[in-house]
Amino acid sequence: YTNGPDGKKKKHSQNFEGGKEDTYLILEYADGGSVADRLRREGRLPVLEALKIGLAAARALEAVHARGILHRDIKPSNLLLVKRDREGIRAKLTDFGLSRVVVDREKGITGSILYTAPEVLREEPPDARSDLYALGAVLYEMLTGRPPFPYRGKPEEIGQVLWGHLKEEPAPPSALNPDVSPAVDRVILKALRKDPDERYLDARAMAQALEEAMKAHRAWQERVERAYAQGLEHERQGEWEEAIACYEQVLRDQPGHSEAQEGLKRAKERLDWERLYRRGVQAYDRGAWEEAEEILAQVVAYDEDYAGGDAATKLEEARRQVELRRWYKEAREHETHERWSQAV
Repeated sequence: YTNGPDGKKKKHSQNFEGGKEDTYLILEYADGGSVADRLRREGRLPVLEALKIGLAAARALEAVHARGILHRDIKPSNLLLVKRDREGIRAKLTDFGLSRVVVDREKGITGSILYTAPEVLREEPPDARSDLYALGAVLYEMLTGRPPFPYRGKPEEIGQVLWGHLKEEPAPPSALNPDVSPAVDRVILKALRKDPDERYLDARAMAQALEEAMKAHRAWQERVERAYAQGLEHERQGEWEEAIACYEQVLRDQPGHSEAQEGLKRAKERLDWERLYRRGVQAYDRGAWEEAEEILAQVVAYDEDYAGGDAATKLEEARRQVELRRWYKEAREHETHERWSQAV
C-alpha cells in the first residue's frame, strides 16, 4: 500500500507476467531503507521523527482496518522509509499478513514476537487493537533503541519476553530516553496495555493521539529549552538563585536533562560559596578579623580571583590585622611584666 494524494491507501502491488513461467512482483522503491536499518545504524530515532513514522503507520492501519484487514506483523523491518525533498521522510507500512509469530525454543525467536500483543500469545483471536499494540512496541523501540521486552539472542530469554508481554508493565520510554516528553509516554503506554479494551479504540484514535502528542511534545521541548537557556544566562550574570530556579524548572519537566543537572549542581555550589563570601565580608566589615581570615581563606582557596580579586584583597588585609593584633597583645604582655625592650 502507498499513500495517495488524499492520504488514503491507493495502490496495491501487482503481478505482471514476465514470460511463460516467471511472475514478477512490482513494488515501490524505498530509498530510505527500513526503520530496522535506521535503528541498527543510529540506535534510536529523534522523538518527532519517530512520532511522524508512527503516525503514518497508524493512518495506514486506519485505512486497511476499515477494509477488514489485519496486518498481524508490524515490526521495524516492515516500516519502509521513502525520501521526499520537501516533506522529508515518509513511512510506508508493508508486508500485510505475510508473516506469522513462531516460537522455536531450540532456534530462538522467529517472526515478530518482540512486538506481539498478549492476546495473540494466548492464541486468542486478534483484532485491530492487536496491531495497535504492535505499533506501540515499534514506537517504543524507535524512541528508546530497544523493544519493550528485549531479546538478546539467548534461547532461555524467550520465556522472559513472553512473560513481559503477558504480565509486566514496560518502563516508560522517558526512563530510557530523557528526550521523551510525558505526552509521548502516555500514548505509547496506552497502546501497550495488556487488556485490549484499555488500548485505543481504533487506529484513528491512536493517530489522533499521536498528533496531539506531537504538538504537546513541541511545546514541552520549547519550554524546557527556554528555561535551560535562561538558567545559563543567569549563571553568566552571577545570579545563582535565579539560575537554580530555572534549572529546577527544567528538571521538573525533564528529570533526565543531564545539562540541567550539571547546571543545577554548578549553580548550587556557586551559591554556597557566594553565601560564604558574604559571611566573610560581613565579618571583615565589623572588624572580626580572625573570623574574616578563616572564611576568606576558604573562598580564595576555591577561587583566588573570586569577586574580581576582592576576596584575596580582603583576606590580605584581614591577615595583616590579625598579625597586628597579635603583636599588640604580645607587646602589652611584655609591658605588664616590665620587659620594656621586648615590648618595644
